Amino acid sequence: MNVPIVLSILYHSLDDSRGIAEERTPPWNYRAAWAITKYLKIPTIAIRPTELEQPVVKILNNVVVVLLPYHHLNIPLPKMVKSTIAALQPLERNIKYIYDLVKNIKKDRQQVVYYIHEYKNIYNIPFYLDRDSPFILQQHSRKPFEPKVADIIKIRLLRGLEKTAFYALSIYEKESLQSLGFQHVYLRPMGVAVDQIPLVEKHRKYEIREKLGLPTDRIIITTYVSTPIYKHGELFDVKGSHLLPHILRYLSTTHKNTLLVVFNLRGDFANYLRKMGATVYPYVSQAEFFQHLAASDLYILPATDLLKYSGINIAVVEAMAMGKPVLSPTLIHLPDLRLLPTVGIAPPYINNINKLNIFLKKLTEIIENINKYKPAEIREVAQKFYSWETFANDFKDTLHKIA
Repeated sequence: MNVPIVLSILYHSLDDSRGIAEERTPPWNYRAAWAITKYLKIPTIAIRPTELEQPVVKILNNVVVVLLPYHHLNIPLPKMVKSTIAALQPLERNIKYIYDLVKNIKKDRQQVVYYIHEYKNIYNIPFYLDRDSPFILQQHSRKPFEPKVADIIKIRLLRGLEKTAFYALSIYEKESLQSLGFQHVYLRPMGVAVDQIPLVEKHRKYEIREKLGLPTDRIIITTYVSTPIYKHGELFDVKGSHLLPHILRYLSTTHKNTLLVVFNLRGDFANYLRKMGATVYPYVSQAEFFQHLAASDLYILPATDLLKYSGINIAVVEAMAMGKPVLSPTLIHLPDLRLLPTVGIAPPYINNINKLNIFLKKLTEIIENINKYKPAEIREVAQKFYSWETFANDFKDTLHKIA
């Protein structure tokens, strides 16, 4: 196959009012495009809609970024850019632009590769007309298809494509897609910039604690959750922040030499946890989060079963990249479970009191064995499966399999 052009397409808009998101908090379609361009030298266009009045075309880190206003159709743009508008609009109004896009790329015997983010929203992208091109399809959070009319229609459309692969975030999504008869389904989440996250050895950890004013004689446990909401009359958070009072009570009676540091909480609930002895921060920058993560001994995520389709969790991978052991149900999504003992423990997802008790018992187990974990070995697992270079190589292998 000749060097193709990859269209990395995100179906929804982002907040561009303070400058385009790609220059502040890059979306996944741009990050993937950057990795494909950097490591594979394949020209890639990162495309998504925007609420801005005018289209935006920029080159960032050798990636062509195209932002397309929802309402713009008849605008004086180059054919290829104009054609990408059609890839984000209803079929009935823009069919000729799809043909223009394919024709412009293929006239020089180049192949177009569609990398579709949030594939369950395929009604926004009439790519099924270009059946002979490769498609790599990925969700970033939602549950897989369900037995309802809209999903059945989408499944039929996807089955009509000749060269298709799915990147699943979780083993559950992978199993679901395979049960529908799709052949090329891989456990492949987005990457993490592992090479930009320092491995933190023991001596460095204590230096950082002194700088941050954190105790050097306690086991510091970190977690990044969300402020809980009321659901059926009770507080609830898919990442398990509503379970933190139970965890704090448990630690106060069984492991008094620990300190729980919680991120991304605010309001009365955050104050309640502070009264229970936790250190709680509202929103912090990534640099600040990494500093505290580097100062910690252990990362935990008391995830509920509603999080099971979201994969391993980015903060979990970032902790692994620093060499921190992890206690999280999401570790079940490691591509090679033989390496699970190297990085931590994967208790069941928490959906009842029995599962919570299992989590607490495993918390004791990992605390009592904290010194057996080797930071360099944990980081090696993160590098092996979750670096952007690994992502790019997997992307290349996938194209060879389906092209």
